[in-house]
Amino acid sequence: MISVLLQGLLLGLSTGPLCLATCGPVFAPLLMAEERQLRGLLRVIGELALGRLLAYLAFGAGVGYLGVELQGPLLDKVVAGAMVVLALCMFLYVVVQGWPHLPLCRVVNPRFVRFPILLGLLTGINICPPFLLAISSALGLGSLGLGIALFGGFFLGTSVYLLALVPLGYLGRWPNLRLVALMTAVLVGVVFLVMGIIRLLT
Repeated sequence: MISVLLQGLLLGLSTGPLCLATCGPVFAPLLMAEERQLRGLLRVIGELALGRLLAYLAFGAGVGYLGVELQGPLLDKVVAGAMVVLALCMFLYVVVQGWPHLPLCRVVNPRFVRFPILLGLLTGINICPPFLLAISSALGLGSLGLGIALFGGFFLGTSVYLLALVPLGYLGRWPNLRLVALMTAVLVGVVFLVMGIIRLLT
């Protein structure tokens, strides 16, 4: 168990920069769009990490227990659907931050709807090269526990790099940069929406 956990940890540490490059465009606007102190920034990063952990453990349990690679049309549709939902969540976040007095924003209260957890979960579902490496490493484990251990280690290794995003959060002190962050979130959402729709239709 410990060796599998360390294997996942080393895999996460070695591929973490690529993970950051893949998910950074989603996480960076979220951190910059609001003015937060260090405690608030760490809380957001913790919630992003929690969302990713839930996604990783679900995949780890499935791959480790089944001993087969999760692939094929069904997985493609799940990933495509996650991209579309991710885009919609980003659009909704922009609306909540930009026009907080709208009736919709009173329903989608950030105190109750934790956007970082949702975005962390949805980015965890999107298949990127490091994630595929983790899936390949989990093949043949034949154990739900070992699959969870490997992806738990992978999560810890990749999460170290999330701390590199903390300085971006301090840019939220300036209103103009918060506006840029919201505009960036819209653009990133459009990209994910288009990618998701294309994958759903193909």
